[in-house]
Amino acid sequence: MRREVIFKTKLMKDIKLIDKGRLRVSLAWYDIWIGLFVDTIKKKLYVCPLPGLLITLRYGVLKITETQTTVKSKQHNGNAM
Repeated sequence: MRREVIFKTKLMKDIKLIDKGRLRVSLAWYDIWIGLFVDTIKKKLYVCPLPGLLITLRYGVLKITETQTTVKSKQHNGNAM
């Protein structure tokens, strides 16, 4: 079991080429497939046009971080005065 964990953490990493907003393009040697895959639980669309090249599109509602919420509440409070 320990050997499995080491293998997954060290060798199963991809190289991020683009990671902006809902779009991510990466190279992953272990993604040897061509096609589309929709993950309805994670709300992601995976497109693999070439073996090893993975395009990930997140759909659905993006999570709002605590920092974004604080900024929005400060802007709202400032406008109320």
